[in-house]
Amino acid sequence: MAESENIPQQTPPVSPTPEKPARSKGWLIILIALAIISLIIFRDAFRSIDWLTDYQTARQQAGQQHKPLLIFFVKPGDAECERMKNITYADKRIVKYISSSFVAVLLDFDKNQSLAQKFQVEQLPFTVVLNTKTEKFATVPGYVNLKEFNGRLRRARQKILQPD
Repeated sequence: MAESENIPQQTPPVSPTPEKPARSKGWLIILIALAIISLIIFRDAFRSIDWLTDYQTARQQAGQQHKPLLIFFVKPGDAECERMKNITYADKRIVKYISSSFVAVLLDFDKNQSLAQKFQVEQLPFTVVLNTKTEKFATVPGYVNLKEFNGRLRRARQKILQPD
């Protein structure tokens, strides 16, 4: 017999693991539930318009979806353009309405001069609403507050859906 076989194996003492109180698991479940509920309730608050950036693609989608086309001409860095984009276009009611009722395209004025001329962009920011045949139904030059903008969009869409 070898001597190593006679040496008793020493195992370190095992300390009992303290059990976590059941209430800490309860709090975790409550926190997870609150997080899920918050996401459901506030999901629209974090939505934004899914802007396309190519006119031809937007025009094609508008025809396929049978929706009016909304074009928003901006100049990056322009204070009024940023104001319109970050205030009026960011309102959750406008986001929801545009997302469900229009195909939206955001165009850089400097990079889309020919389209800006075609739609007679007078000042920036500038919004144009077109029907599926790309006929102009409404324009919104400059910054417009939420209430006025909402009214103009709704009237333009109504004209498109129910022509004279």
